[in-house]
Amino acid sequence: MFPTVSDGNINITSKESIEKTELNVYDLSVKIVYSDILNLSFKNTSIDLSGLQPGLYILKFFMDNMKYTHKIVIR
Repeated sequence: MFPTVSDGNINITSKESIEKTELNVYDLSVKIVYSDILNLSFKNTSIDLSGLQPGLYILKFFMDNMKYTHKIVIR
């Protein structure tokens, strides 16, 4: 996933094709501020979080009984 510091446009790359990946974005009060179901493939998938206020966010991906967490900063 890149960039870690962003204006809100996030690109996600996957090493394998994974359908129906749940993405939840949390603010620091652990409130879900964005949620989506993504179909990840070997190419880039883009999401637009530019509507969020500047700050630190936690992205959680849920796929095939696995959970992946990543932090980003929106400026």
